[in-house]
Amino acid sequence: MSGTLFKIRGIALFFAQVFLTLKGAAYFGKFISPLLLFLAFIDLFFLYLSYLVHYGVPPESKVTRRHAVVGFFMGAAAVALCIPACRQLFRSVPHPVDFSDVLPQLEFQYDSFLQGKMPYRPMVLPHSRPFPVYMPMHWLPVSLSRLAHVDVRWCGLAVLAIVNGVYGAKVWSTRSGLFFRMLAISLPPFVLYGFVQWGEREIAVSLETVVAGYYLLLGAALWHRRLVPVALAIGCCLLSRYTLIFWLPLFFLTLWWAKGLLKTAQAAVIVLVMLLVGYILPFLLRDPSIFLTGLAYHNSAAEYEWEYGAWSFETGVYFAPHIHALLRGSFTYQVFVARALQATAMLLIFFAGAAGYRRWRREMDVFDFGLAALYLTIFCFYMIGPLTYRYYMITPLVLASVLCARMLCGGKPEKTGSFAGQKNK
Repeated sequence: MSGTLFKIRGIALFFAQVFLTLKGAAYFGKFISPLLLFLAFIDLFFLYLSYLVHYGVPPESKVTRRHAVVGFFMGAAAVALCIPACRQLFRSVPHPVDFSDVLPQLEFQYDSFLQGKMPYRPMVLPHSRPFPVYMPMHWLPVSLSRLAHVDVRWCGLAVLAIVNGVYGAKVWSTRSGLFFRMLAISLPPFVLYGFVQWGEREIAVSLETVVAGYYLLLGAALWHRRLVPVALAIGCCLLSRYTLIFWLPLFFLTLWWAKGLLKTAQAAVIVLVMLLVGYILPFLLRDPSIFLTGLAYHNSAAEYEWEYGAWSFETGVYFAPHIHALLRGSFTYQVFVARALQATAMLLIFFAGAAGYRRWRREMDVFDFGLAALYLTIFCFYMIGPLTYRYYMITPLVLASVLCARMLCGGKPEKTGSFAGQKNK
């Protein structure tokens, strides 16, 4: 397949994913839409792997100060173009607490931390008594909105704008044409714009843009292939949502094979220090029960959703409706089966990923492979889990945009191998 066909097919799959996430259930129903979405995700994954094996690592491109400034401005400006649409959406949902308890929990955790109180403790809302479980890097950006005296929801847009600027600096340093660089920079903001325009009130009642920003940062760092930025981005992702922990064993194993034990240990130490400073020492050691309490709360929320609401079933972004339709028994049992399937998928990704990297390690860089494995892990985790709100899908879609950008702006590659059996000499 030529490089042009890789680009066209990748972009087509990216836009198909955005469409199916936001409009798939309306056109195909809650049972067919997840199947189509999964096929679009998995097709992009294999397309990206095929690209890596056929074309290998692109020529190294140094990020000069000029590239960094121009790229950062272009990336941040692309997100800023969504401000009018976001403002209109936020005004249409002036009281997010009427629809979701996510934002009140995040604000409660930040305010508790600011007052020297424990952020992980029960709180009281008009319609519920939740136990906040959000990680520190998810609620600490609330400080941006408080400092600017604006609606708390703007801090998510600020984080995404800053990170898209960093990502834009990397894109702008590539040797691709102007059109492809502009297109690559615009892909993450298009995900945001799609949710604002067609995702009903998803963005207005959550701060998932913060989490998506950290994963975009990790995607850009993996593309940049520098160990310290990758380790720092991993720390940010882990401190915002624990999902990344299912990708870490595969990444550190392949990093060990590719770079040796010393560099792997260096990256692990950076991540561990961030976890110790950001979560373990100030919060977990203070009350060791909060982690298990949080997991129990999340499971009970999933069971409640399955038994009384199942609103998330109607969005057509995951396989819970299929599991629910096929199983008999209590809702606790059904949620347990969904968790077991999710865990099985994570194990399969680890073992298949390790075997696959051993097979094609000469044809691809470990960081490029890590990006592919990250994308696969995140979208499988969300699509096979027991409770996935549609706004969670912002993160895998943002990662999909990085995979597409890597194919759009990979430079002028030299063929190094293929799935047909060619190998490096």
